[in-house]
Amino acid sequence: MMFALSFAFACNEKKDDDKQNEETKEFTVTFVANGEKSEVKVAEGEKASKPADPEKEGYTFLGWYVGDDAYDFEKAVTADVTVTAKFEEVKPEVKEYTVKFVVDGEASEVKVVEGEKASKPADPVKEGFVFLGWYVGEEAYDFENAVNA
Repeated sequence: MMFALSFAFACNEKKDDDKQNEETKEFTVTFVANGEKSEVKVAEGEKASKPADPEKEGYTFLGWYVGDDAYDFEKAVTADVTVTAKFEEVKPEVKEYTVKFVVDGEASEVKVVEGEKASKPADPVKEGFVFLGWYVGEEAYDFENAVNA
Protein backbone atom coordinates (compact mmCIF):
# COMPACT_ATOMS: atom_id res chain seq x y z
CA MET A 1 0.00 0.00 0.00
CA MET A 2 2.84 2.44 0.71
CA PHE A 3 4.20 1.76 -2.73
CA ALA A 4 0.84 2.58 -4.35
CA LEU A 5 0.61 5.90 -2.50
CA SER A 6 4.18 6.81 -3.45
CA PHE A 7 3.51 6.04 -7.07
CA ALA A 8 0.33 8.13 -7.09
CA PHE A 9 2.15 11.01 -5.44
CA ALA A 10 4.97 10.79 -7.99
CA CYS A 11 2.46 10.86 -10.87
CA ASN A 12 0.84 13.95 -9.40
CA GLU A 13 4.23 15.67 -9.17
CA LYS A 14 4.87 14.91 -12.85
CA LYS A 15 1.48 16.40 -13.78
CA ASP A 16 2.21 19.49 -11.67
CA ASP A 17 5.59 19.91 -13.41
CA ASP A 18 3.94 19.66 -16.84
CA LYS A 19 1.29 22.16 -15.81
CA GLN A 20 3.94 24.55 -14.49
CA ASN A 21 5.92 24.30 -17.77
CA GLU A 22 2.78 25.10 -19.75
CA GLU A 23 2.01 28.08 -17.52
CA THR A 24 5.49 29.59 -17.91
CA LYS A 25 5.58 29.60 -21.73
CA GLU A 26 7.20 32.82 -22.92
CA PHE A 27 7.30 34.67 -26.20
CA THR A 28 9.81 37.17 -27.53
CA VAL A 29 8.67 40.65 -28.48
CA THR A 30 11.37 42.33 -30.59
CA PHE A 31 11.29 46.12 -30.85
CA VAL A 32 13.15 47.67 -33.81
CA ALA A 33 13.89 51.40 -33.84
CA ASN A 34 16.52 53.28 -35.83
CA GLY A 35 18.10 49.99 -36.90
CA GLU A 36 18.55 48.82 -33.31
CA LYS A 37 16.76 45.82 -31.81
CA SER A 38 15.76 45.12 -28.24
CA GLU A 39 13.98 42.02 -27.06
CA VAL A 40 11.71 41.37 -24.11
CA LYS A 41 10.29 38.09 -22.92
CA VAL A 42 6.58 38.10 -22.20
CA ALA A 43 4.67 35.28 -20.53
CA GLU A 44 1.94 33.83 -22.71
CA GLY A 45 -1.28 35.76 -22.25
CA GLU A 46 0.45 38.82 -20.73
CA LYS A 47 0.77 42.19 -22.43
CA ALA A 48 4.02 43.69 -23.69
CA SER A 49 4.95 46.97 -22.02
CA LYS A 50 5.21 49.90 -24.38
CA PRO A 51 8.80 51.16 -24.53
CA ALA A 52 9.70 54.84 -24.50
CA ASP A 53 9.04 56.58 -27.79
CA PRO A 54 12.25 56.60 -29.84
CA GLU A 55 13.60 59.76 -31.41
CA LYS A 56 15.06 60.33 -34.85
CA GLU A 57 16.37 63.72 -35.88
CA GLY A 58 14.25 65.32 -38.58
CA TYR A 59 11.40 62.84 -38.04
CA THR A 60 8.23 62.51 -35.98
CA PHE A 61 7.55 59.18 -34.24
CA LEU A 62 4.16 57.83 -35.40
CA GLY A 63 3.97 54.69 -33.27
CA TRP A 64 4.85 51.01 -33.05
CA TYR A 65 3.77 48.83 -35.98
CA VAL A 66 3.62 45.22 -37.10
CA GLY A 67 3.68 45.56 -40.87
CA ASP A 68 1.17 48.28 -41.75
CA ASP A 69 -0.91 47.80 -38.59
CA ALA A 70 -0.41 49.71 -35.35
CA TYR A 71 0.61 47.36 -32.53
CA ASP A 72 -2.03 46.99 -29.82
CA PHE A 73 -0.31 47.06 -26.43
CA GLU A 74 -3.64 46.12 -24.78
CA LYS A 75 -3.66 42.76 -26.54
CA ALA A 76 -2.16 39.65 -24.90
CA VAL A 77 0.98 38.20 -26.48
CA THR A 78 0.34 34.75 -27.99
CA ALA A 79 3.36 34.37 -30.31
CA ASP A 80 6.78 35.83 -31.06
CA VAL A 81 6.39 39.20 -32.74
CA THR A 82 8.57 41.97 -34.21
CA VAL A 83 7.33 45.50 -33.63
CA THR A 84 8.88 48.34 -35.61
CA ALA A 85 8.98 52.08 -34.88
CA LYS A 86 7.37 54.09 -37.67
CA PHE A 87 8.55 57.62 -38.42
CA GLU A 88 7.48 60.43 -40.73
CA GLU A 89 9.92 63.01 -42.05
CA VAL A 90 9.32 66.50 -40.72
CA LYS A 91 9.00 68.95 -43.56
CA PRO A 92 10.81 72.19 -42.76
CA GLU A 93 8.60 75.24 -42.62
CA VAL A 94 8.86 77.26 -45.81
CA LYS A 95 8.98 80.97 -45.17
CA GLU A 96 7.76 83.32 -47.82
CA TYR A 97 8.22 87.04 -47.99
CA THR A 98 6.27 89.66 -49.91
CA VAL A 99 8.23 91.95 -52.18
CA LYS A 100 6.33 95.08 -53.25
CA PHE A 101 7.13 97.00 -56.41
CA VAL A 102 5.63 100.49 -56.29
CA VAL A 103 5.19 102.72 -59.35
CA ASP A 104 3.45 106.08 -58.86
CA GLY A 105 1.75 104.85 -55.70
CA GLU A 106 0.46 101.66 -57.35
CA ALA A 107 1.87 98.51 -55.75
CA SER A 108 2.22 95.04 -57.17
CA GLU A 109 3.32 92.20 -54.91
CA VAL A 110 5.17 88.94 -55.44
CA LYS A 111 5.83 86.16 -52.94
CA VAL A 112 9.41 84.95 -52.70
CA VAL A 113 10.61 81.90 -50.76
CA GLU A 114 13.22 82.76 -48.15
CA GLY A 115 16.72 82.50 -49.59
CA GLU A 116 15.61 82.80 -53.21
CA LYS A 117 15.89 85.84 -55.47
CA ALA A 118 13.07 88.13 -56.53
CA SER A 119 12.53 88.27 -60.27
CA LYS A 120 13.01 91.71 -61.74
CA PRO A 121 9.77 93.03 -63.20
CA ALA A 122 9.59 94.83 -66.52
CA ASP A 123 10.76 98.41 -66.36
CA PRO A 124 7.79 100.76 -66.08
CA VAL A 125 7.24 103.39 -68.74
CA LYS A 126 6.12 106.93 -67.96
CA GLU A 127 5.94 109.56 -70.64
CA GLY A 128 8.53 112.30 -70.19
CA PHE A 129 10.58 110.31 -67.64
CA VAL A 130 13.55 107.95 -67.74
CA PHE A 131 13.35 104.88 -65.50
CA LEU A 132 16.45 104.79 -63.26
CA GLY A 133 15.85 101.44 -61.56
CA TRP A 134 14.27 99.82 -58.52
CA TYR A 135 15.21 101.22 -55.11
CA VAL A 136 14.82 100.43 -51.45
CA GLY A 137 14.93 103.85 -49.85
CA GLU A 138 17.89 105.64 -51.45
CA GLU A 139 19.73 102.43 -52.36
CA ALA A 140 19.38 100.59 -55.68
CA TYR A 141 17.92 97.10 -55.20
CA ASP A 142 20.27 94.24 -56.18
CA PHE A 143 18.24 91.43 -57.74
CA GLU A 144 21.21 89.08 -57.24
CA ASN A 145 20.68 89.14 -53.46
CA ALA A 146 18.54 86.45 -51.80
CA VAL A 147 15.35 87.63 -50.08
CA ASN A 148 15.49 87.13 -46.29
CA ALA A 149 13.01 89.68 -45.07
